[in-house]
Amino acid sequence: MITCVVEYVIEPARIEDFERFAAAWMTLVNRHGGTHHGYFLPAEGASDQAEALFSFESLAAYERYREHFGTDPEFAEASKSLAANQGLYNGFLVAGLVWGLVADKYDVTVFFLLCVIVAGLYGAATVSRKILVVQALPAVVALVLVVLAH
Repeated sequence: MITCVVEYVIEPARIEDFERFAAAWMTLVNRHGGTHHGYFLPAEGASDQAEALFSFESLAAYERYREHFGTDPEFAEASKSLAANQGLYNGFLVAGLVWGLVADKYDVTVFFLLCVIVAGLYGAATVSRKILVVQALPAVVALVLVVLAH
């Protein structure tokens, strides 16, 4: 048996979105061969953090579930509002970087690269360390290059 722990940081203004997502996800994990044990608060009292626990009979069963993760329409629907928020956020970062580079505005470019770095650090601390490599590190390299070129 393999048990997964997923950590969530819940935006206070998006609690209802998270509750809809959480309810749908429990059903989907169970439908695709797993057992969703629920969502838990890591400590007593008010918190913006939750943890989900779900298990599969084997690593192979978990991998089969992961194959459906990105292709099943119900998976996409369950996370639609959360993904839309992230996409909008990323779009604003790209717009700021393009503006800074096209308008040759050093301070704007540096600001938006720092935003990407901070978001990458936060994502690595709250979601996955892999975000350090795929988001924060390229932004650090770009920032160094921008500073050296200035």
